Amino acid sequence: MSTSILCLQPDANDCEVYVSTDQTCFDVIGKVCLNWTTILIAILISDIVQVVFEASLAYSFELTYKPTALDKMLDPDTFDDEMDS
Repeated sequence: MSTSILCLQPDANDCEVYVSTDQTCFDVIGKVCLNWTTILIAILISDIVQVVFEASLAYSFELTYKPTALDKMLDPDTFDDEMDS
């Protein structure tokens, strides 16, 4: 059973080529087949990893609408009005 995304068998006469029902073959003898389930699972996993990465990046930068204490310390002239009120 082939678990790779793209399964290439260079010579189909040497051995029996197993093609499962969830694979799509692009030729008659089944030498070039794609497993769409594996591709969709890979896309799903990469999307989840990307969301976790973006959330951790946003959390590490502390994205807020209000200036943080560090912002006020770095540029006190810009935030003078907000500090006085």
